[in-house]
Amino acid sequence: MMEEKSHRLKVLRVITMMVGGAMMVVGLVADQIGLSTPGSFGKGQILAVSAGLGLLLIGLLGQRVATLYRGAAVLMLNVLVLLVCLELGAHFIFRIHDLLSGSEGARVSAGPQVPDQRAELSYYISQDWSVEYWRAFNQLETHYQPYVVWRRRPFESTTININQDGIRWTPGSNCSAKSYKVFAFGGSTMWGTGSPDWGTIAAYLQAGLEALRDEPVCVVNFGDTAYVSTQSLIELLIQLQSENVPDLVIFYDGVNDVHAAYQSGQAGVHQNLSQIAAKFEGSEAQKRYSLVEWLKASSAFSLLKRIVTRLKVEVPEASPKLTTYQTMGIDTDSLADSVAQTYLSNYKIVEALAQEYGFKYYFFWQPVISIGEKSLTKEEQNMRFRMDPALVSLFDAVYRDIELAALEYENLYYVAHVLDEQDSLIWIDEYHVTPVGNQLIASEMLDVIKNQLAR
Repeated sequence: MMEEKSHRLKVLRVITMMVGGAMMVVGLVADQIGLSTPGSFGKGQILAVSAGLGLLLIGLLGQRVATLYRGAAVLMLNVLVLLVCLELGAHFIFRIHDLLSGSEGARVSAGPQVPDQRAELSYYISQDWSVEYWRAFNQLETHYQPYVVWRRRPFESTTININQDGIRWTPGSNCSAKSYKVFAFGGSTMWGTGSPDWGTIAAYLQAGLEALRDEPVCVVNFGDTAYVSTQSLIELLIQLQSENVPDLVIFYDGVNDVHAAYQSGQAGVHQNLSQIAAKFEGSEAQKRYSLVEWLKASSAFSLLKRIVTRLKVEVPEASPKLTTYQTMGIDTDSLADSVAQTYLSNYKIVEALAQEYGFKYYFFWQPVISIGEKSLTKEEQNMRFRMDPALVSLFDAVYRDIELAALEYENLYYVAHVLDEQDSLIWIDEYHVTPVGNQLIASEMLDVIKNQLAR
């Protein structure tokens, strides 16, 4: 009886191995035999190969499979319990920290905070508002917005305030039916990254225009993180559709149009194109990306990162190959020309809208740390050094095109050199400046507007 049972088990194991092997072969050659789309390795093939491999292992290991399965299950359960305990513990630590630091309440929370390195710059160390600003900045969230793709969520703090429409508050703005209405468009540089509400370009424009006009002034800051000029144009169209017509429109662009092209190798697209497209398409690559991002967003990971930062421990990280227009084999000058032409096309559209709706408009092409003759401080030199040479080359090419175009387009102003005479720290990264820098840029804009009014 025992021998007969042993023989049946051996036969069963052989059959299991044969079935497993056959499933693996079918999965591997499915393209050649017409069971799958050529040139791809689909989910069905993956399942067939995986199931075949499982059956093959069962046939090879026999009764030992049950023992190995129980051991693996116990190990995985222990690991899962440990991870859950770590996550709960880290979350509890952050909750206690938030309660003690007073960060609970009306403010929107985006999860555990990761220190922003810009907060350690010498400029911010000397400002009494900077700790609160960067704490609030770290809590900001974005959400989907029709047509423009994303916008900030509502937020309240002593340094950053965003209304229900995702618009950052401009101190002093007096918005009524009789007000002189100004729409300010741009990316995070117009929004005011690195500056409290009172230190944005929009805030300085508000104060300057109030001094120029004998009527209430309402400056609306439509800037948002990473916006390219096309997104700003779409936002203007949305406002005009709703019969919210301005008296004056200001576009402040440059770095985002270039950076989006640097990422994707295309002109006229928004930033992070591949990641956002992958979310919509539900690709397998994005699912893996989302898992990694979920792990990075966990409380345990944030706590570990904060501990490493506090201990000043150097943790070597693998440097993934960066995908840019250059790695795609795209020519710098041709891409730069496309970026400039897209921007100038947006200018022409706004020009036509201004004639139709009766508003004035100005386009300002903004400074970037790699362009111009500013004497860089040691901190600014480090920011400049971090820039990818391929990105610097694209900036150089696009900025040359726009500087030439500004000679032909009446309301296009190339202000990339507005910070050249400054010796102190103005840049806080490659693109953003301190409130002092914002005031200088707004002053340049106001000078242009004054001259136009005088004519």
